[in-house]
Amino acid sequence: MAYWLSKILPLAVLPLAVLPLGLSLILLLVGLIGRWRWLVITAVVLLWLFSLGLVSQILWRWLEAPWQRQPAAEAASADAIVVLSGGRHPAPGAAKVSEWHDPDRFFVGLELFREGKAPRLLFTGGASPFSPRPAT
Repeated sequence: MAYWLSKILPLAVLPLAVLPLGLSLILLLVGLIGRWRWLVITAVVLLWLFSLGLVSQILWRWLEAPWQRQPAAEAASADAIVVLSGGRHPAPGAAKVSEWHDPDRFFVGLELFREGKAPRLLFTGGASPFSPRPAT
């Protein structure tokens, strides 16, 4: 239940107050109800502005700036390296093999292990309950 709440609550609360889509929808609704054309135009312009690739890239860089990836040599040592495997999916074909959607975390786990940052490397087998299940 906590997992579902952690996925649903940000979608219900945050967009209405902060995110451009939620703010645009609120402005659009208030503008249509109050018959304020300038508010409707503001909502459309805000939505268009935040949908531009340039603006999204600037916002993305600003948001991710504090969490830059460090080289493996600078990472602290630990008892084990745990790689969360939620990004896996079954490979096409008859073989029971799984592939990674984005293998970056797999390669970083290997890189940390090769640098000697931990004696054990653990890949979890977890999957998101939102991902489609393969037919068996």
